[in-house]
Amino acid sequence: MIFLQRTFTSLVNAHVGRTQGLQVRRAKGARVLTQTLGLLSMSEIPVKELAENIVSGSFQEHYLFYFILFFISLVGSAIGAYVTSYFKEKAKGTISKEIWLSQEQWKEKYRIYTVMIESTAEIADALWSIYADSNSIKFLPGQPSLESDALKKLPEHKVFLDRELASVEKIAAASVGVELLLSEDAYKAIEAIKRSRTRTQSIVNLTYHERIGERQKAAVEAKNILLNASKNDLQL
Repeated sequence: MIFLQRTFTSLVNAHVGRTQGLQVRRAKGARVLTQTLGLLSMSEIPVKELAENIVSGSFQEHYLFYFILFFISLVGSAIGAYVTSYFKEKAKGTISKEIWLSQEQWKEKYRIYTVMIESTAEIADALWSIYADSNSIKFLPGQPSLESDALKKLPEHKVFLDRELASVEKIAAASVGVELLLSEDAYKAIEAIKRSRTRTQSIVNLTYHERIGERQKAAVEAKNILLNASKNDLQL
């Protein structure tokens, strides 16, 4: 305390002669002091003496005034360092969260693209087994015919149509993810498969061979589009 008294006494001598500026600082110092009385009351600093000096107007010339400014400066520096550190850590946390979300989104995209590509490939292969079968080509050529009619004569084709249906169901299960996460080209490719299936099952004026061929072609085109889209979208 003696060291501090000597130090701040020299500061008082260096600041003798200030007028209006000192009065403004005196008022500010009094307000700051009021906010820190709780801390000061826990130390050995004579709070009663400080209060009397504030009332008399001589507090500005008292060495304790500079001690308090010094004390507030230290506290302010500590708080500033803490706040800076806090926001730096918060910024790091925000960046880490964004990176994590980006990684998770990439993983989900990869999963959906994998399901879509595998499913379209399965549809194309299954329907090609029917399309290339000479029996399907010979079945009522040039005459409209439904798949149900063909299966009565060609029951061996059912296993391939079941494979197609299973893959179509996989695509339908992931349709929300396709719309939300995949590229526009990928979405259009999947929609093309759905349209071709709807069309070939609803239009009457098609042969069995034509129905299978149209769906098989749509699946091949969709698979190729999905492969290219996945490379661009996933940056592979």
